[in-house]
Amino acid sequence: MEGMDNGNSGNGSNGSKRQMLYDFVRKTKEVYIPNIRQMTSKPYMPDGMARDGPSDISNSQYPENMFIQYYPSYYTRNDINDGRKALYDVVIRLNILEPGDITRRRNRVLLSLCKQYLKPGNSDPDAIQSETDLSQAKGFNEEELETLTNRIQGFLCARVPGAPLLITLHGDTPNDIHKIEIQADNIGYVETSVMTEFEPRRINITVQTPDYFPAIVTKDVSNLTYIKQDGWGLISDIDDTIKHTGITGNKKSMFRNVFVHEFERWKIDGMPSWYYTLRDVYNFDFFYVSNSPLQLYPVLVNFIESNYPRGPIFLKQYTGNFMKSLMTSSANRKSGKIRSILEDFPNKKFILVGDSGEQDLEAYTKLACEFPDQIRAIFIRCCSNSLSDFSVEDKNIMKTLNELIQRLYFNKSVGSSTTSLPISRKSFRDDLVDNIRKIPPLPLRRRTTAEVARPVDSFARDTPVSRRSTTDRLRRPPPPIPNKRIQLSREQEESIMATRHLNSDDHRSNADESPKRPPALPPRRTDSTLYDTIQDKSSLSPSASSISSSAQSSVSEGFFIPSSQNDMEGTGTIVDKRADNWQGRVINAIDELKSANVNVHFAFFMEPELCLEDSLSIIESTKERTPSEK
Repeated sequence: MEGMDNGNSGNGSNGSKRQMLYDFVRKTKEVYIPNIRQMTSKPYMPDGMARDGPSDISNSQYPENMFIQYYPSYYTRNDINDGRKALYDVVIRLNILEPGDITRRRNRVLLSLCKQYLKPGNSDPDAIQSETDLSQAKGFNEEELETLTNRIQGFLCARVPGAPLLITLHGDTPNDIHKIEIQADNIGYVETSVMTEFEPRRINITVQTPDYFPAIVTKDVSNLTYIKQDGWGLISDIDDTIKHTGITGNKKSMFRNVFVHEFERWKIDGMPSWYYTLRDVYNFDFFYVSNSPLQLYPVLVNFIESNYPRGPIFLKQYTGNFMKSLMTSSANRKSGKIRSILEDFPNKKFILVGDSGEQDLEAYTKLACEFPDQIRAIFIRCCSNSLSDFSVEDKNIMKTLNELIQRLYFNKSVGSSTTSLPISRKSFRDDLVDNIRKIPPLPLRRRTTAEVARPVDSFARDTPVSRRSTTDRLRRPPPPIPNKRIQLSREQEESIMATRHLNSDDHRSNADESPKRPPALPPRRTDSTLYDTIQDKSSLSPSASSISSSAQSSVSEGFFIPSSQNDMEGTGTIVDKRADNWQGRVINAIDELKSANVNVHFAFFMEPELCLEDSLSIIESTKERTPSEK
């Protein structure tokens, strides 16, 4: 600090304050922030110490008020030895938890963060204040605070790791008993599958505590869900598929959707009717798989059982940052749960329903290639502001994507009512090049003749900015109409002509002395040149061919990305990066399905009523093909 003292010899107090501020920032970065991250990412025991792994319950002081959170799953029957003997496979999932204590530092920080997202008009919800009691907050709606407090209880609970458990399955007779011992993992979670020779009717789960432990922690489960091996099943996402969540929106609006809004605002018109019709008419079994945190299970199970057919719910195990668990998506995690369901029911046919807010398209496509005989349909719901950079174009983008699927995957013209199987793989690239140019471009609003004729100033003055079309905002305004030409006198005209002759003579006299002009620029590469290059793809590698196909589709679809502002003005095209990205994702999905010769119904939708019609048609067509397949 000698250099600093010398530099501030005339103002030592300022140097001291600067050093104090530097020390404070360094300590905050190196000490306080890591401590907060550690508190919000690790399970805590009642004594406030975090545990990194399982341990023996006899060596630790476990809370007397711990409880078992059971997540209802299913059991099914597996026939062996040609049906002469049956084994029942029971899936068991649970958590060992302790009720949330608001006095813990971890929960105080969490509640303070929630208040920032709940506060109206807060532009910086990530800021954490020192208030810890929700009831003392000013400017909050009491009803919203109560709803938030109830729904966030799952995040306030502490996990009890390493607890030894005794699981007992009971059948119809006293002799039908099957026991297993298992230990919870480092976050108090248990997921296992138990095989029995009798049909289970009741499950008892007990924590094996020492004799001196003052309480008996046990859980009885009697309402078990049986799912048959054959028939039809529907695997559905939850967020933005059967309930409004707003994953594609900002953090604050999504937080209010999840923790504040009433169930009535979660409903999506038409989805319950579709699901109930499949259950009542064709006896569908339902599975709900989502990336929502497991801490939201009590809230989600109440919503689903009140509005949709009952079925097991599989959620994401939350172990890290609170808001990150709500905002991030993991297609691999969701695929693992769905894959387990498909493996448990090899003779059942499935319909997969997801949304465009996450990676459901890629996850479902890969699963359809792995289980082509089981997955018969994929429906992707188009949630708001997910297909286009301009929300008003979402419906047009959805229509364009469905037309792309019809032409390239089903090889039939748009509007055809005849059902056809996907085309063969051998000519897919050629068909992609030939057919993609036939897809009509997206309709774009252009200025009317009356708007063009109006002066620029009056158009800009009379039309609000929010109501002007995107084309009007991106294009430059037309040049103003020049005034009436000024008449020159004869003397002025003769003077101008004499000046021009003089300049031309000087130019000819200095022609030999002037340096050579640089060569002209090569002609600009046109769309037709790009298309010819794409057509000549015999020497391209598979990855380069895929890129070329995507580039050509961008040209033909109207999603052309200009290289400069002048290019954009010359083509008259609005850049829609999100729509262009979706077009590439759909083409990749089609390519992957054709590579595996998979025959699956594949569509985007906004109206569930159309999906109901398609579902009924798929079921009936499957019935007709079944005898011939056998």
